[in-house]
Amino acid sequence: MPWLYRRASRPSINNDPSLYLGFRSPGGGGIVLNHLHMFMGYRFDWLRLNLSWDLFEVKAKPRELTVGFGGIVGIGDGHWLRCWKDRQERDQNSSNLERSSLSASSLQYQRPRELWIDTVDPHVRQSISTTEWKRQEAIFELIFTEDNFVRTMEYVNEMWIEPLSHSEHIIPDYTRRHTFIQNVFSNIMAIYQVHIQFLATLQDRQRERYIVEKIGDIVLEFADYFDLFVDYGASRYQARFILEHERMTNMAFSNFVVATEDHPASRRLQLNGYLSQPTTRLGRYTLLLDEILKYTPCDHPDQITIPKALARIRSTLWRMNTRTGESKNRFDLQRINAHLRFKNPADKVDLHLLDPERRIIKEDRLTKSPNPGSTEYQVILLDNYLLIARIKVQHGIPHYIIQRRPIPIIWLSVSTTEPKQPAAPVLPVLPGGIAASIGPHMAHHPIINHRPSAMYRRHSSLKTYSNQHAYPITFHHMGRRGSGSFTLFSPSAPARKPWLDKIHELQSSMIRSTAVFNSIPAIKESEVYITDKANHMVTFNDGRQYVLATSAGVFVGHNEPASVSHKILAVERVSQIEVLEGAQKLLVLADRTLWEYALQVVNNSVGCDKRRKQIQSSVPFFHVGHCLGTTLVCIPKGTFSSRIVVYEPQKLEDYSKKQKRAGRVPNPLDLPLKKFGEYHVPSEIWDIELSNTKMFVTTPRGIIILSIRDPKSIMPMNLLNYNDPLLSFITIRERDQLRTIPKRINFFRTPDAQHIVCYDEFAFYIDGQGNRARPEFLIEWKGTPESFIFSYPYLLAFEPNFIEIRDIFTGDLVQVIRGQNIKCLTSHHLYRSKPCFIFGTMTDPRNDCVQYIFRLDPIVVSFRKSAPPALLSSS
Repeated sequence: MPWLYRRASRPSINNDPSLYLGFRSPGGGGIVLNHLHMFMGYRFDWLRLNLSWDLFEVKAKPRELTVGFGGIVGIGDGHWLRCWKDRQERDQNSSNLERSSLSASSLQYQRPRELWIDTVDPHVRQSISTTEWKRQEAIFELIFTEDNFVRTMEYVNEMWIEPLSHSEHIIPDYTRRHTFIQNVFSNIMAIYQVHIQFLATLQDRQRERYIVEKIGDIVLEFADYFDLFVDYGASRYQARFILEHERMTNMAFSNFVVATEDHPASRRLQLNGYLSQPTTRLGRYTLLLDEILKYTPCDHPDQITIPKALARIRSTLWRMNTRTGESKNRFDLQRINAHLRFKNPADKVDLHLLDPERRIIKEDRLTKSPNPGSTEYQVILLDNYLLIARIKVQHGIPHYIIQRRPIPIIWLSVSTTEPKQPAAPVLPVLPGGIAASIGPHMAHHPIINHRPSAMYRRHSSLKTYSNQHAYPITFHHMGRRGSGSFTLFSPSAPARKPWLDKIHELQSSMIRSTAVFNSIPAIKESEVYITDKANHMVTFNDGRQYVLATSAGVFVGHNEPASVSHKILAVERVSQIEVLEGAQKLLVLADRTLWEYALQVVNNSVGCDKRRKQIQSSVPFFHVGHCLGTTLVCIPKGTFSSRIVVYEPQKLEDYSKKQKRAGRVPNPLDLPLKKFGEYHVPSEIWDIELSNTKMFVTTPRGIIILSIRDPKSIMPMNLLNYNDPLLSFITIRERDQLRTIPKRINFFRTPDAQHIVCYDEFAFYIDGQGNRARPEFLIEWKGTPESFIFSYPYLLAFEPNFIEIRDIFTGDLVQVIRGQNIKCLTSHHLYRSKPCFIFGTMTDPRNDCVQYIFRLDPIVVSFRKSAPPALLSSS
């Protein structure tokens, strides 16, 4: 552009005695004028701005000039001079001083607030409509604020950058001084160069007419140069830390800051306030342009150019915010990583803080107690761990001392309590309060869909705090090796809520992309109260119906989402139930007595025969399976007995034909179970499973194998080879009984004829001889499972607080389903049958007086999902 881009206020011809001449003179035309000292009979004071720009102040009144306002005057061959009027803003105490330099002492860096209507004659305002008047005010504000924005950058340069650059006293070392200026001020002067031109172009347009015709074309032209804001915004967060660190460690710099910020030109604002203006300016453009567009006629050219400019500015703003967030995240992670130590060395874990994908989700201070002056903790929520630290500042640098073992996000649970309210009559609440962190598997639960806050409920069973300003949040490290709970306090409920929301969102996002099971309600909500404990659930009629055993009786319903159940037997303390469809019988274990009913009781029709027949008493459990081509019922005789009685249901078809020929109605109860055999086990019996030819019995010394064909001819064998050194971590404790062996030990046969054995701590492979197979494979359960389910290709381990789902090929953790009082309702051996449904129960997340009975349905995908890094690191 051929004109001087010098800071200039709103042009006006009213009451201003000064004119300025700007001359672009690459060939040294300014020097020529300097030697002339006179131009058209008037004296000039010369100021050299840079190598190519000269500024002159005309010592005359405007009416005495022979050249018209805005005129172009030729100076020699090929040189042009443009004169314009600049409204000089001066401090009130020095308003009569001539401006002959740009020193900070005589320069005012901000113009007082002005309105367009105050700069034009009244007849101009009266000649336009109210809408056009508001449009002109909006345009004027854009140019006016741009002028002040440019002045701000001039202030930064003249009051901060220049003194720092040329002073060897403030930061003596040249290299460090240069680096400091680059880090703190970044590319602010490059932004200045663009916006001084942007301002001059706007002012040129403004001087053409009192009523600015259009403005969008200029904004659109310069919008592409606003990319400079992206790099500037990304540097701000780090710049603040560098600035504060220099103040704390460099007394000369600290004194310079105090002196400069106390200078009248600083207007009592700190440097950071000025350095933040470029980042906020970009957002303000959108507001200013929206306001102009609001009052612009529909057929005006600005209706085309301004939306285009707004789109580019908003895109730049989005990129600036994104880069700023990324830069802040990266700088904080580097800072934490460089100054991190663990209070207890045993808690040390690799947090992977320098991983390119690592993110800080939230960071804030929480207190140890609600009392004033309580110890403060810095709580940092990463995308893989939660850290609880105390900060110790050394030489101006914060050091992070981790107080407790970092909690992997997947094993993090949070709970809250509200401040104690005045006593009021309330209904009694049953024990078993709901946990406050229900996992992302509940996405399909209607309760959660309508009430997201139910994921983090208040605990009626947790202690309350008498301090009315106490807003506690309890972080719990779940799992066998968890570090327990730790309660901290937030200053207010709104300040606490983001912790709950962020943790829930993070856990949901971690699981959503790799979830392999959906949890859906198997029974309509609020159907089963918490006192009516659900114990077992089986399906029949090709999986279309279910029978549910509870402590309050037996229920039946259709195997559909949220189906309504119906009570068919009012029998108390029912712990197990099985359907023998071939024999048309229903086996019910109630209060340690095994009964048989005719299967027609599930119809619950009027006049239905609900007679029952006792099979055996003192039964801890029973097992129904298929062996030797038939269905067998295995019943241990007493908890501490070593005998197992096996029954075979008789075929009902032949019996029914005989009864019909005799004119009698056949009743399945008239056809008793046939005794198949009796087996002896030299130990207490905990569990039984049948294969095609063998019986597997779980005992305190592990699993032993019995021959189902001839139990008297072969001594029992151990499932594991005790001579295999690769199994010593299991066999030693079973042989010597060094500690209590868990009752829940299961093994499953995979489609490729391998066997995977599940203990309460480990899962591993064995071959047909009981030797360790695939030694590199070992699952270490995070929880303490009470039951296992195999649904190829996944293992599910149920414990009261979560369901741990693992890939049987890699052992990786692929999903965690959280809740309270979780229990598996499906028998572990049902994986051998088709169809196989997985049922479970937990305390309802909305109402802890009822149970949520759910079904886990596999998610069908066209490829095997891989677990996210955060899950893999927790495996």
